[in-house]
Amino acid sequence: NLWGWVELHSFLQPNSRGRPTCGGFTFERRCSVQLYTVYGITLLNELPSLRRAERVTAADPKVQVYSYSPGEFGKENILICHVSEFHPPDISINLLKNGIEIPNAKQTDLAFEQGWKFHLTRSVSFTPQKNEEYACRVTHMGIGKNFVWEADM
Repeated sequence: NLWGWVELHSFLQPNSRGRPTCGGFTFERRCSVQLYTVYGITLLNELPSLRRAERVTAADPKVQVYSYSPGEFGKENILICHVSEFHPPDISINLLKNGIEIPNAKQTDLAFEQGWKFHLTRSVSFTPQKNEEYACRVTHMGIGKNFVWEADM
């Protein structure tokens, strides 16, 4: 399932033969610092061996919904939704109480792992109450799914 390409760019201008240069060496031989653009996200990396576009396949997110402390009704806690191993980084995460987004949630910066898989964590303070449902809605590539928090009570 091919989704897209990782684009590789050199920082410096081409030499007289049209080849990118870095530190006086042609890119093919010894350029250690390169700029990558992955679906609009710019990354700085040291990967001299990557010389042409690399195929990247789509991967569905793995989702974990949990609380910082064991769930207790009426006691303040933190609701956490960790989403990992997804590609492309076209994703949104919402924390919900009875289907309505909980305000003031915080989210980590988008980070990537080996193989261009990404991960994010979103969290918010909440006080669980009986007969209320808390969930994490993850929308990846336009497809949304809710993951319900279980209080372990």
